Amino acid sequence: MSIPTAAQLHTLTIDKPVMQATVIGAGSMGSGIAALLASNGVKVLLLDVPGEGSGSDRNAPAQRGVDIQLKRKGFTHPDFADNITVGNTEDDLAKVADSQWIVEAVFENLEVKKKLYAQLEKHVAEGALLTSNTSTIPLAQLTEDMGPQLAGQFVITHFFNPPRVMNLVEVVPNDKVAPEKVQWIWNVLEGQLGKVPLMCRDTPGFIANRIGNLWMAVAAKVALDNNIAPELADAVNQKIFQTPRTGAFGLFDYIGLQLVPDVWGSFIEKVPEHDAYHRYPVHNHTLFTGLIERGLTGRTGESGVFRGREEVIDVAAVPAEFNYRQRQALDDPALSASTPVELMETDSPAGQYARAIFAETIAYCAATGPEITDTVEGIDAAMRHGYSWRRGPLQLADAYGIGWVRDIVAQHLQTTGREVPQLLEAAVKAGGFYPSDTTVLATTGEVVGLPDVAGVVTVGDLREQHGTFLANDKAFVVRLPSGVGVWATSTKKGSLSSEAIALLCEAIDAAVAGELTALVLASNDPTAFCAGADLSTLAHAGTSGDAECLEKFLRLGLDTLTTLRIAPVPVVAAVQGYAVGGGAEMLLHTDAAVFHQDAIIGFPERNVGLFPGWNGAVRTLQRMQAAGVDDAAQKAFDLNVSAKLVRGAYPWLGQGVGTQHDRVVAQGGHVLAQAIELSEELSRNYAPPVEQRIVLSPTPLDGDWADNPQASDVDKRIAHAVSELLTGENPQGATVAELTEKDIVLCVPLLLHPDNAARAQHMVDTGKPLKN
Repeated sequence: MSIPTAAQLHTLTIDKPVMQATVIGAGSMGSGIAALLASNGVKVLLLDVPGEGSGSDRNAPAQRGVDIQLKRKGFTHPDFADNITVGNTEDDLAKVADSQWIVEAVFENLEVKKKLYAQLEKHVAEGALLTSNTSTIPLAQLTEDMGPQLAGQFVITHFFNPPRVMNLVEVVPNDKVAPEKVQWIWNVLEGQLGKVPLMCRDTPGFIANRIGNLWMAVAAKVALDNNIAPELADAVNQKIFQTPRTGAFGLFDYIGLQLVPDVWGSFIEKVPEHDAYHRYPVHNHTLFTGLIERGLTGRTGESGVFRGREEVIDVAAVPAEFNYRQRQALDDPALSASTPVELMETDSPAGQYARAIFAETIAYCAATGPEITDTVEGIDAAMRHGYSWRRGPLQLADAYGIGWVRDIVAQHLQTTGREVPQLLEAAVKAGGFYPSDTTVLATTGEVVGLPDVAGVVTVGDLREQHGTFLANDKAFVVRLPSGVGVWATSTKKGSLSSEAIALLCEAIDAAVAGELTALVLASNDPTAFCAGADLSTLAHAGTSGDAECLEKFLRLGLDTLTTLRIAPVPVVAAVQGYAVGGGAEMLLHTDAAVFHQDAIIGFPERNVGLFPGWNGAVRTLQRMQAAGVDDAAQKAFDLNVSAKLVRGAYPWLGQGVGTQHDRVVAQGGHVLAQAIELSEELSRNYAPPVEQRIVLSPTPLDGDWADNPQASDVDKRIAHAVSELLTGENPQGATVAELTEKDIVLCVPLLLHPDNAARAQHMVDTGKPLKN
């Protein structure tokens, strides 16, 4: 594929994007940051210590970093690795003079970092910015030996690992750096790299790790002190804090237990004696030190607290023995509770454990908040984006009832003679940490407004601002002052029911009547543009043998999308999250799309007993032929039959299924605004496309499926139907109208077959594919 530059990709969302950067340190974090930059159009110089030997061998450590990221899928497309040039810190340090941004990502040793800064001092260009990826060392210490010029170009940008996946970047500003320079790197992080920057103070662990590491220490220490099994502890943490499945012990394993003595020991040294870290020391706990001594460091070793999915260390036998046992069944009555509050109120070991760790964590957030952040949203954002919690701890406190939370915190603190933090009392008085949808509690206790995020627009925002132009129970249209209509579903995952399709027809009619100048297709769910056609309708028709219902639903979708394709106004898709099945087919009927770079697109229909019945295969072939793709018919067939989802906008577009107007953005929140802007641009002098005849394959395309002994009869039937659809003897090809009728003729009997219908119904009933 052709690799876009930063200017081509991101002048759409940011002024003065980074064009050239240097990353120093090619370990897991440094190479991940380099891959992130390269994936967003930046030319990157990646440096590490020189390797042994001469010539290119001296750059081997940096090259290993690139290779690791290719293996770990750290690039949004493998071709973006070509944006990286490797080098070493002895031969190539002077080359950093060409960079607007230099990221230091060497290991966490103050003297090593200071030595590097001294070497860089004469090479960093005037106007460039040098940032450190440190997670533990204060900015004041990092800059204490710098000359005034370099100190005036230095801030901290702390990424989370892996950089491509984790959204949070903590920014610690430097009062010697001009505010506009700090704003520039903030804009780069948010608009160009698609991250969530969070302004932090120069305090130990900044925000995310200060809170997150304390939660982990509390969760582990309270469990170990009270004989709570690790698997039970993790299940409790997942339920009350809405954490990922790892919970706390699983997260220790994930990050690597070898970090526990240094990272948690560092907090013990840096925070004051009254800080809760001193009450929950895990850096020297025999469980962790014993596992580390045995090389059992979690994902960085053979095992850790857990070994595989079925075994866990027998903590009851520690420190005498470090043996693994089978995971225990989770039969504590608290886990049967219907709500987290009910769980914490259950008088059982798990309930008591849950109450203690929740109260301690909330108390710590409230006590520490004034030191580390301006508003409580800073804490919640840090935990959402840095630790992947679905909601932050103070959002959870509001959700569980701020008065109830205050009471359990008071009961918990009373056992150690502590008082309820003033910030928690202020939240009770204000009616919550978030007194309304638009306000938040400052850590001073005052109620302040929630800030807007620049460039982020949601369908809900537009509906609130401009009202509803058209609506039914499953979808609505907002008409903007420019005349652009934004059609959005209100169904789960943007699925296309008959009602949602009907409203799309109304929107097209409004465009034909001159009431809309353009149409943007969106979703009210940021995780899915559209997860496909309403499968329950198809499954019911298939299992009941209702051919008329099947044909009616198929024809409704086909007629609507065909009309959409030739509408008198431009149609632009705003694609975030999943665009699969009918969602991918709808996408293929638009003039252009704005994609979030991590969108997931494709045709999983074979897993539910059918093929993409709204001309997915036909439109795929049409686009591939327009793009000049070799052997387009076979590739269109493979894409539609494989049932594999394409993870990422660039891999999707790299198959020749895009348009010349498509855009890719790094920040998901910018997708809708960019789609609206693009639709307005295309509406100037717009002419609808003229349908061209589609050249079909003269020979069958399903040979590999027909000869595959592993393929079931259901799979072979589906593959054969798609092959028939894309095969034809006329060298002049077929019209879209002819192929539409052929699509229906092939698709309806396919889903009426009992085995195919069983696949569809099984997916509706279980959410999992039936491999029959």
